Amino acid sequence: MMAPLILVIDDEWLNRELFEGIFDANNLRSIMAADGKTGIYSAQEHQPDLILVDVRMPVMNGYEVCQQLKADAGTAQIPVALISGLENTSTERAKASAAGALDLIPRGLPIDKFIERIRPFLPDD
Repeated sequence: MMAPLILVIDDEWLNRELFEGIFDANNLRSIMAADGKTGIYSAQEHQPDLILVDVRMPVMNGYEVCQQLKADAGTAQIPVALISGLENTSTERAKASAAGALDLIPRGLPIDKFIERIRPFLPDD
């Protein structure tokens, strides 16, 4: 069976590089997108097992990306988690949930805790 595929949508090059390294080290495949529009197209084309979206991006923020993914019949079933460097407040969690995200993951978690957070959204090996 092929390793799960994770799509990361993040405007910061360094963040995409970090995620790619984390996923490679944990036997997970990944594809990267630098903006919301490209990310939505990639989700439609590749049908990943999980989509991680940065909350703070120019043009289209993570909440908007998530809403568009959930409104599209072709991507609505794919789990989406938002990544945020913002204070992880109940307001932010409520906004993430209202947008259709299954989780709001704080940026900067230790790698093992991060993998623990996303593992339930991935198909069993």
